[in-house]
Amino acid sequence: MAYRGYAGQERLMTGALHDTSCPITRTGQGRVTNTGSYGAGDWQFTSTGYDDSGRVIRTLDEKATAAIRAQDVSLSQDVLDSYATITRYNSDIVSAGPATGPDGTVSAGTTITPAGTLVTDTWAPAFETSEGQTVRTHTHVDFDQDAPNQGVIRELGWDSAW
Repeated sequence: MAYRGYAGQERLMTGALHDTSCPITRTGQGRVTNTGSYGAGDWQFTSTGYDDSGRVIRTLDEKATAAIRAQDVSLSQDVLDSYATITRYNSDIVSAGPATGPDGTVSAGTTITPAGTLVTDTWAPAFETSEGQTVRTHTHVDFDQDAPNQGVIRELGWDSAW
């Protein structure tokens, strides 16, 4: 049996698959990028995409890769991404003003939380509603909004708000 499919612009899996007793794992730069295991009478593949810093930004589950493989055309990145769960991370979070704590003083504009530390947005794979519209669930997280004491944790010794 030969399978062909795509995850992003790279081939997900190609060639004849005969041995159904062992799972397949493909790695790139020390990270798992594609997996495959045999079940439900067919190969079940997944794919994971990473940004340049090694954070997961795109995942395609078994259902998504099967739908992509079933199409006999090249798909744009936007279409491929519509099958994926997409993850976005924060940009730098910097102090709004100076703060003094047990380790000294932090000046205004100091990076408190580096970019890519917190997941801020996720988009689930797109799906069609009963009305025929294609939609996807988007979850957004705002950190430290309306935090008590302007986000200052007095027990840690910080005497000024970030």
